Amino acid sequence: MLVALDRLSRWVAIVLVIAILFGALVLIGLGCYYTWEAIAKLIGLEAKQSAGPWAVSVKLAVLKAVDSFLFAIVLLYLAFGTYYLAFDPQGKEELPLLEIRSVADMKKTLLEVIAVLVAILFLQALVEHAGDLDWLLLIYPAAIIAIAIALKLIPFKH
Repeated sequence: MLVALDRLSRWVAIVLVIAILFGALVLIGLGCYYTWEAIAKLIGLEAKQSAGPWAVSVKLAVLKAVDSFLFAIVLLYLAFGTYYLAFDPQGKEELPLLEIRSVADMKKTLLEVIAVLVAILFLQALVEHAGDLDWLLLIYPAAIIAIAIALKLIPFKH
């Protein structure tokens, strides 16, 4: 019974890793699209409106590209971490770039990256709404502070 459950959990892990990798590839493609959009606007392949909105649209395209690439990196980290923990739980293989020894390591790193992603989203919102800032934009810094407090207070053990 335990052997069958172990095999099933490994197959579920493989499906999970493949699905996450596919999501990362989609986000990399989206990041490339936004990068191309920024380059096209910058070199004049797209018609410029006026100086203000044109510069803002280039900045937004670059921020969206950075957001997509960073989220793709998070998904790659999650996929490789899941694979590593499912198929090498004793840590026989050395993964120097990932430094994953437990699920707690993955959770801590993901929380740190989520704080960075929220900061990028906050910057995007500031650029988009530069003329008419709203108090609702304060939700982003509040979320970053909440994540930072959680990282400080939660005891992550190896």
